[in-house]
Amino acid sequence: MREATNSDYSAILSYLKDNRENCLYMYINIHRYGVTDAAMPVWVDFDHSGVCAVLTKYYNSFRLQCIEDYPGLAEIATIINNEPHKLVFCDDKQALRLMHSLTHHYELVESFFMRMPTRYRQFDFSKITLANEADIPTIAKLISSDSVYADQCEQDELVRQIIERQRTGMGLNFIIRNNEGEIVVHESIMAQTNDLMIGSQFICRSDMRKLFLAETMENYILKYAADSGKELYGVIVEDRRLRQWTTCGAQIVGRYCKLILQN
Repeated sequence: MREATNSDYSAILSYLKDNRENCLYMYINIHRYGVTDAAMPVWVDFDHSGVCAVLTKYYNSFRLQCIEDYPGLAEIATIINNEPHKLVFCDDKQALRLMHSLTHHYELVESFFMRMPTRYRQFDFSKITLANEADIPTIAKLISSDSVYADQCEQDELVRQIIERQRTGMGLNFIIRNNEGEIVVHESIMAQTNDLMIGSQFICRSDMRKLFLAETMENYILKYAADSGKELYGVIVEDRRLRQWTTCGAQIVGRYCKLILQN
């Protein structure tokens, strides 16, 4: 495995596109940032058939996509061990193998990529607005208050990530405010191309969860994707949410694991 160069871009993107439902974030990030951006190092390995493994680091997170029987996990573990990080995302088939070569202790959390339904229910969407940069520290604080997201990164780093996503056009942040003007519901488009987008960072403040504001936001995101002519994907962690979205017509298209570094 070696650091990628610009001459590798087409081969890497083609490989990721063929497997994109298992590595949507990586595919979109490389589609947008390329393979030589200093903010997102990319490593690649080839076998006789072409690309067989891609590793990226974005802020505090590594992402790995590789063939099922990839023999170089120990080398990948060496790269990860030598870099400061908090999270490692990889295919569920590789997670346990990779953990055996990592020197630190990790918690393993299984997640599902879902293709979200195109149908939505009609609510009063007028209360949903697009957040600006001034709102981002408040959004980051709200996201970090939820146990699903609290382990992913420090609040200041989350602010920087969201700002970067907004400025590059990769991300959008939708919010609902209460009568006092406080942000109480949030969901983002974390990454997008011309034909797909990923919804993420959905959070509704606990004291507002019986007012149908969460349902309003989720259906608005479905509508936004449909109006944009793009397929919407989501990452689901909780069993309750998995059952809910499956009932609503969402389809599981991929599974991956999140390895959370334990202090």
